[in-house]
Amino acid sequence: MAQLQRYNTDFSMTAVAQLAPETVEFFAQDAQLHPDLLGQFDFPCRQSSSLPFVAFDETEIRQITAGAELVYAALVDSLVLLFDRYQHLISRFYGAEFVRHYPEFIKYAEYTYRQNHEAIYGRFDMAYDFDAGKLLCAYEFNGDTPVMLFESVQLQHWLLQSLGRESQQCNTWFEAVQQHKDKLFPSGSSIGIIGARSAIEDALTLETLQTTLADFNVHLVDISAFEFDSARQRFSAHDIEFDHVFILMPWEEMVEASPEVIANWRQWKDNVRFLEPAWRWFIANKGGLAWLYWLLSHSGEQAFQQQYAQVLQYLPRSQMSPIGMTDYVSKPLMGRLSANISIFQHGQKVKATAGPYEATDLLYQEYRPTGKIGTAYGIVGVWMAPWGTDPLTMEAATVCVRAHDNEVTDIGNERFLPHIITD
Repeated sequence: MAQLQRYNTDFSMTAVAQLAPETVEFFAQDAQLHPDLLGQFDFPCRQSSSLPFVAFDETEIRQITAGAELVYAALVDSLVLLFDRYQHLISRFYGAEFVRHYPEFIKYAEYTYRQNHEAIYGRFDMAYDFDAGKLLCAYEFNGDTPVMLFESVQLQHWLLQSLGRESQQCNTWFEAVQQHKDKLFPSGSSIGIIGARSAIEDALTLETLQTTLADFNVHLVDISAFEFDSARQRFSAHDIEFDHVFILMPWEEMVEASPEVIANWRQWKDNVRFLEPAWRWFIANKGGLAWLYWLLSHSGEQAFQQQYAQVLQYLPRSQMSPIGMTDYVSKPLMGRLSANISIFQHGQKVKATAGPYEATDLLYQEYRPTGKIGTAYGIVGVWMAPWGTDPLTMEAATVCVRAHDNEVTDIGNERFLPHIITD
């Protein structure tokens, strides 16, 4: 079973300044932004002398990482069937209005899949029974806009190093990307790391990626300066053209903001690679879970069902309507930050979060509440990283825990809990 153990870490904002100097400088010099920086690390600073760590044993870590890798492999491999045999079901599972409005994006996403465009990261959110030490299920996969990368990778390493126990963690995302970077980026590549630098979570993620790829020609750019040159068919910022782009923005928002660019993707497809390739929209979209559940439970694809039979133990019943369900959760297919999530018990809504996605298509997912660690609810996150020779394969590289006080996590009150692996 996983337990909380407390350690004196001597953590302070000095450590953050060492690990993310550009972000700290950017926020410290702006009176309006500085409180966001301090608030981001308020919990570990206040608890520094007795910071809670989640203590897992090796068996628990192996179960968590193996479960994440299995579900990820099934999601990725399912797209072969989706594109080859079930194109007519894309609108059913992925949002009929969006698919109808942006058919060229669907074609571009399929192109990036068939061309084996690699991804650089992504995070599963998974329910976990901390008392029993058991992985319960995968809630969703955050492919395009996951945050808490800085805490999960850099802060986690700093804390274990400060204890002299850096080998007692599941945290190899940085090393995995370093190992594969020469395969991901040809020599001389220009890489744009793009996002909203005034949002603290985004800024920390962007700088973590910049640090990871520091051996290359990397440019950290605010999204306001990112542009597309229709004459040259190139993406750029400050007159610098990019061969690779990481942009911390959901694909659907990019498509809706620049539909004419996406409509002409054949003109620029060979000029740039996005480090969050468009094909992963199909597994970051929560409808991908309903597609996978249908494929494993109701389709006639026996070979796929046999290969991934074990996935169902980690996949809650997921469908596009609540028919036949009594205890379930509804989620917007393309929702973010836990907005517009409702919990139903015995068919009645008992909890709901606010947000801007009221008039969008929903996923209906079997209600499987996560467990508590101490007095807080805990969601186990698993960061995926490139692995092996197959460009679409990823390994579970780094584990993190997000603690929150309510059944539905809220980025405003969640807190990062470091982990430690015990004997």
